Amino acid sequence: MKKIIVTAAKPELASISLLFDNIEIILKNKHLILNNPDFYNIRINGIGAGSAYTGEILIPLGVLLRLWDGDLWKNNNQFTYHIGGSPLSGLCYEHCWDAKTKSFVQKTGRNFVSLARPAFRIMNNESESATDYPIRIPHTEKAIKTVQIKDILDYIAAYKCK
Repeated sequence: MKKIIVTAAKPELASISLLFDNIEIILKNKHLILNNPDFYNIRINGIGAGSAYTGEILIPLGVLLRLWDGDLWKNNNQFTYHIGGSPLSGLCYEHCWDAKTKSFVQKTGRNFVSLARPAFRIMNNESESATDYPIRIPHTEKAIKTVQIKDILDYIAAYKCK
């Protein structure tokens, strides 16, 4: 019998590092990202949510910025950028950027569904009053990379010079 192994795409560590190396600039200029569909829809391997039941779901940069506006995906100067776990048991691990220590951290203890649901609702354009069960897994496709984080930073720099 052949084993079937499910693995997530390899995280793009250079892009993730570039994002957090410039997090203050990106947050100060998030309106430029939220109002530009090319920037809003950037997907980076390693930023998203994954479980054995859903597979890896890449969360667009604009959705991530919207999640950070609340206290669920950003708290105590830690920016969650990837969650993994089980929708059935609730087990969850989070990959975060700690702005105080300027380092990546992993933590556990919160519920997977409580973190995944808001992200999936934003991606599905659902309201907060949408039915809680079942969680609607957003349809995602592998994005064609035409825009990258460095392009956003170049745009912001040019925008500031105007």
